[in-house]
Amino acid sequence: MRQKATIGKLEKEKSEREKDEIEIEDLRKRLEDLEYGAQARSAAFAKNMWKFRLEKNRTGEIISMLWYCLSEMRGTEEEKQQLWKRVKHAVEHGEKFDTAWMRESKGLKWNNLKGITNTANLV
Repeated sequence: MRQKATIGKLEKEKSEREKDEIEIEDLRKRLEDLEYGAQARSAAFAKNMWKFRLEKNRTGEIISMLWYCLSEMRGTEEEKQQLWKRVKHAVEHGEKFDTAWMRESKGLKWNNLKGITNTANLV
């Protein structure tokens, strides 16, 4: 009888722990989406565009536009997020951008640009 109660208690604790782990994983995914998702990338693009416009740096504006379009055209959302993580990490740690990062995608596709217009309205 005691063993059944102990087993029941342990199973309940295990179940609660699994629920907590699932909830933590869900929060981790949501945070990652906020940091590296389409809205974050769109906001960074808008910020750069305003910065270059205020500086009257036309070259910076053009490079920013090209970078945004090329990075949004590449691969899946996961690949875009991975690229964004690499770029942010490189900037934060003073590393240089490696053009090989862009070649790692499954290819540039016009269909991947549909997310740009969807997120542009949100920013």
